[in-house]
Amino acid sequence: MAGATKTVYETIETPLECVDVVATLPAPAEVSSGTKKLPISLVVGASKSPLLCYHYAVPYKQDVVGSVLVDSADDAVRDVTRQLATLVAKKFGVPCYVGWGCASASDQLLVISKCIQLIKLHTDSPSS
Repeated sequence: MAGATKTVYETIETPLECVDVVATLPAPAEVSSGTKKLPISLVVGASKSPLLCYHYAVPYKQDVVGSVLVDSADDAVRDVTRQLATLVAKKFGVPCYVGWGCASASDQLLVISKCIQLIKLHTDSPSS
């Protein structure tokens, strides 16, 4: 089925707060077919937190280009949003949207790592 996606949810417990991740991903059949059209979308935030930053990244030749769609005055929030979008676009070869709503960006490496694990878990085709 062309254009198939799935949405998954996970809560990441960091030392400072619980962070909810909502990921809309291409279905495994889309990934295994090699399509690069469907983006990965991540929304990372604490419960009922406002959107602080929104970033778009897309693979282009051997690099990744991106743009801030909703900017934040907090440099740490802007940086983690950009880093996550760029990493996902580069690693998975598809466009990526990342919305960030965490009050703190201090546990960013843990959150980025867990987001990558979540994407890999749900986009890898089941091995036979």
